[in-house]
Amino acid sequence: MTINPRKRIDELDSLRGIAALVVVLYHYTFRFEEKFGFTQITDHFNLPYGHYGVELFFVISGFVIFMSIEKINNPFKFLYKRFIRLYPTFWIGMIFSYIFITFFGPENLKVTPTEFLINFTMIPSFFNVSSVDGVYWTLKVEMFFYFIIFFDILFSVKKKYQIVGYLYIFLGILSFTLLRPTNYFFYGSLFLIGINFYKIWKDNASIHNHIQILLCLALTLFYSNFEFFYVTLTLLAIFYLLVYNKLFFLKIRPLLFLGNISYSLYLVHQNFGHTIQIELIHAGLENYILLLTIPLILSIIIASMITYFLEKPIISYLNTKHPWRFISIKK
Repeated sequence: MTINPRKRIDELDSLRGIAALVVVLYHYTFRFEEKFGFTQITDHFNLPYGHYGVELFFVISGFVIFMSIEKINNPFKFLYKRFIRLYPTFWIGMIFSYIFITFFGPENLKVTPTEFLINFTMIPSFFNVSSVDGVYWTLKVEMFFYFIIFFDILFSVKKKYQIVGYLYIFLGILSFTLLRPTNYFFYGSLFLIGINFYKIWKDNASIHNHIQILLCLALTLFYSNFEFFYVTLTLLAIFYLLVYNKLFFLKIRPLLFLGNISYSLYLVHQNFGHTIQIELIHAGLENYILLLTIPLILSIIIASMITYFLEKPIISYLNTKHPWRFISIKK
């Protein structure tokens, strides 16, 4: 049976939109109170578990990466494609956030000019430097995953992903037995889950894909609480529905739109939105709905402008360049 012959999955874009929205609402409710002490919103509406939208992003990343590298045999082409997808938009969002916070933001959100320059690497924590915006931590996880895929392509083990997957799971069991479990290993298992779901969707799956998905779920039991287990179980349910074409009801324009601007929205929403919220409260606004919707709408406008007027044209232009051609790969 062919599960899904389509080349593009609209429902996946909708899931991106949902993930972005719940992360934004988490930051504008629970995280806002946690960072600044204001309870005007959380007294009425709170989303303390909205940060798990990031975990949904990681599973989606694992899924789409294997979709994108099917016809890529040059690892440097892969790195270039990932570079133009991540860095130009990141730089634009970071510059916007830095300028806005420097002039209008609270002191505890500001960074120095030196820290700002180091942020251009996308991995300021490696240099023990504060991020322009705290949400950038997830990009470090993404980059680490991309480098694993780079070496998979470089050493021609892409087609042996199942072996690599089992090795990762074995190392997880070993490390959890000997060491304290870390969240970063959990994030890696989410990428592996996404890869296996892609193979199921492509209809070239084996029983090993389902086994690895369930083993990744079992790994979460090594943690001190069951939150990761329930989150992963929820993600598995969502993606099993996805690959068997049961999420068609998600193909609605608002979610597809949010999915389209999700990267830019993720990059600019937090510190920008917090600053707007603080200024509105200082101006005497107490309506929690407006304290949520005003920064949300403004963030969506900014993200839309970045996506359609900068991100897409820049990526379209850079896609016409092929610098990897000058790097030969001898096998």
